[in-house]
Amino acid sequence: TQSEDADKTPEWLTVNLPGQKQPVYMLRKHAVEVQAVERPSEGTPVVETATLLKGTHYVWGGMSSQGIDCSGLTYQSYRRHGYNIPRDADQQFTAGKVVDPDQLAAGDLLFFGKDADHITHVGMYVGDGKFIHSSSSLGGVTISPFGEAKFQENFQGARRFLK
Repeated sequence: TQSEDADKTPEWLTVNLPGQKQPVYMLRKHAVEVQAVERPSEGTPVVETATLLKGTHYVWGGMSSQGIDCSGLTYQSYRRHGYNIPRDADQQFTAGKVVDPDQLAAGDLLFFGKDADHITHVGMYVGDGKFIHSSSSLGGVTISPFGEAKFQENFQGARRFLK
């Protein structure tokens, strides 16, 4: 562990991490400049990001290519494009703009559960009546037809996060 004087030397950087009270230190040579993210106003780029994870295994609470859950998929896909949406499906359901199912556009989120107070699943509309989601029963990230009875029976609404 480096001392607090580390950030005063040209080879060390002080890094403040979310949720951590104490900073960490890293060698400046390992720092990478991050390009500004342009937030898209339509959903195709967000859908393309989600499809990069197609075939990834389902892992409850997962948020990476090593394993991802349904809300982790939507959260990470939006986050990659500069949108900070809530992490969990039930929280995502209470955010965003309500969208009529007849007006769905690529990137809109579709929510499922036994009722609106019990949202248990989320997916992202890709177009052509299909959506991408991470499903434990289907083995991970896959694209499914939104019109299937099992999805329609539990559909609780759609939300739009793009501005």
